[in-house]
Amino acid sequence: MNADTIIAALQQELQRHTFDTFMDEPPSIVRRGKVMVVSGCPACKKQMQSVAQFMHYLGEDVLPATIRRAVTE
Repeated sequence: MNADTIIAALQQELQRHTFDTFMDEPPSIVRRGKVMVVSGCPACKKQMQSVAQFMHYLGEDVLPATIRRAVTE
């Protein structure tokens, strides 16, 4: 697999992940069944509180998994 293919795969995957808000589901019994809006990555439903945590998540979770997938295809 060449570098251009790997770069294209990384770019596509990184564009999927954003630091935004999403609905935490399923509603928790603790919150009496109310849906709560949380910050984090809506694509993965992973909660984060800061941009620094989001950047760490991209570097530690998203990039390695994407590179492994691109190299093995």
